[in-house]
Amino acid sequence: MALLSAAAKVERPGMPLIRRWGPWLLPCALVTAVATAGPLFGGPGWHGVPQRMHLILVGTWFALLAVALVRALTHHESAPGTPSTAGPRHCHVVGGGLG
Repeated sequence: MALLSAAAKVERPGMPLIRRWGPWLLPCALVTAVATAGPLFGGPGWHGVPQRMHLILVGTWFALLAVALVRALTHHESAPGTPSTAGPRHCHVVGGGLG
C-alpha cells in the first residue's frame, strides 16, 4: 500500500484515486491490523471486530487500485499517438513446420 501510494504521486498519468485515498487507508489498515493482535496478548475476545475492519479496508484498497488501473489503462489506450487495439491483426509464422 505504501509503495503504490508513493508511486501514484509520481506516475504519469497520475492515479488520483490512489493519490487521494492511499494516505488515509494505509494508516487505518495498519492500526486495525495491530488491533487485531492486541487483544490476544491482553485477554481473549473482541479481536474479530478489528479484523473485520481490517478486511474491509484492504478490500477497499484493492477496489480502488482496480478502478485506478482500469482508468489508467483506458486513458493510455485513448491517448493520441498510441497504437489502436482495434483493427486487423496479422500473424506471421516463422519456420516451416513442426518437424
